[in-house]
Amino acid sequence: MPENSSDYDLIMPVLDNLADDVIKKTIERGVSFRQVTLIVITSGFKTQTRNHTLQRAVAEKEILGQHLDKLLKTFLEENKSAIRRIGVRVAGLQEVSSQTTLASYF
Repeated sequence: MPENSSDYDLIMPVLDNLADDVIKKTIERGVSFRQVTLIVITSGFKTQTRNHTLQRAVAEKEILGQHLDKLLKTFLEENKSAIRRIGVRVAGLQEVSSQTTLASYF
């Protein structure tokens, strides 16, 4: 991040760019993910994470963005420290198959 901040409007564009990078890499590798993690390093150099596990594996920027937005808002409500650096991690990777499952209809 260009500067330490706890301003949602300054942090969210950075997260949006990171989400773009993550989605691009998952598509290139042919995988989807089930867990979204927000990694925050505060101005006091304390590392904190917030994560969410999805019901099914996805590789969609809209879903990733929605969950990152919720995780960031929760973090900002719980913490008063300015954010120095921020990151995104996805886990629970699965190869994308062309076969449709029942879960995709819900």
